[in-house]
Amino acid sequence: MMAAIQKPKTRKTTTCPIFGNPKELDSRLLPTYEGVMKCYLWWKHKLKLTGQEPKAADISERVALETEQIWFRASIPIVSHKRVLQLIRAYHDSYMKLMKNYKGRHKDKSYISKLSCFRDDSKNKLFDIAACKCLMSDSC
Repeated sequence: MMAAIQKPKTRKTTTCPIFGNPKELDSRLLPTYEGVMKCYLWWKHKLKLTGQEPKAADISERVALETEQIWFRASIPIVSHKRVLQLIRAYHDSYMKLMKNYKGRHKDKSYISKLSCFRDDSKNKLFDIAACKCLMSDSC
């Protein structure tokens, strides 16, 4: 019996319509939600090359560790590892909910505006895992 011929991977198959091409986190900057999701997609693609479909928990774990390392290097205390995983999974779930009907709705104007709003929000919003959320004038 002959083995199934696999279609070669191209940039188009790895590109996300919201975030673009997956890539690693920039270790010199605190990550935005966009950066975290691009890193998530990068790890997903990298782990797929091993032959199995990676589990969301495995991908989230790797992204969380990378994100935490960046915050540690900035000397900023962070929330627990469990909470970081929850934040990553929650944002990924909202991304997947939005992408669920992409093929059927990618030309719909209201859907395009939702994608655009989600994209802009993720670019401008810091993936904030700092432990202290008080204002500078307040005392902790």
